[in-house]
Amino acid sequence: MYSLNENTLMQTSKKNPFSMSPDPQLFYFSAQHVACLQTLESAIRLRSGLSVVLGDVGTGKTTVGRILMRLFQDKPDYMFRLILDPQFVDELEFLAHLSRLFDIKTKANSVLEYKEALQSFLYFKGVNEKKIPVLIIDEGQKINEPMMEIIRGLLNYETNESKLIQVVIFAQLEFADRIRLMPNFMDRISAAYVLQAFDEQELYHMIGHRLRRSGYEDLYHVFTKSALKQIYEYSHGFPRKAINLCHQAYLAKISEQLGIIDEDLLTRNIRRKEVSHV
Repeated sequence: MYSLNENTLMQTSKKNPFSMSPDPQLFYFSAQHVACLQTLESAIRLRSGLSVVLGDVGTGKTTVGRILMRLFQDKPDYMFRLILDPQFVDELEFLAHLSRLFDIKTKANSVLEYKEALQSFLYFKGVNEKKIPVLIIDEGQKINEPMMEIIRGLLNYETNESKLIQVVIFAQLEFADRIRLMPNFMDRISAAYVLQAFDEQELYHMIGHRLRRSGYEDLYHVFTKSALKQIYEYSHGFPRKAINLCHQAYLAKISEQLGIIDEDLLTRNIRRKEVSHV
């Protein structure tokens, strides 16, 4: 199995410790995120077919997807493709997009023709070239039923030993209800993982980790203990919500030339955020 040692994936550098972009270099490898990555990595290497990762908004699904792709970036046998927003008008548009994504040269004009082109492509890549196409789909809760049927159909393409395409879907928890209504799709899932919000200590470790990785001070040189408690209570342990608040407070600390982020500064930023959402 490929190494998940974060030192091989990241290098310390001076940067915004609370960037809201899914930056793998700032990612905090909690126990659950490491377990999720190992589960997905194993499923892909074993060519098991379909993997699904569920989690509430802000639990790190998108960043896990980016890191998963980086784990295979030096493995030329794997062909990773990413769909960030799987909203398509119909089956034809989805199939045409898949064909473009994998650089399939085809004159297909119908659903059937596109399916045949994809089947030929997957067999040629998997059997003749020994390549492993991997499709990553983010925001999977947006996948409609016709798309799910197409994905299920793609997973029917296989040799005696393995699936010819690997699919990893990252979705919000509501996607589970959709899956349960489609037992034929649910049966295709070979690996599944649910990401949870952090507990209080994990959240503090994440904040400290991002500061250290960005070349800044120790956690308690930036935040008071009471401020950290307030961040946890406000975010309920959801990483993205905590990072967003930390980002606003850190900017205010710099602009106001404050020595440390305390409860008063956080309260003012929370109020600004609440007002901006009225």
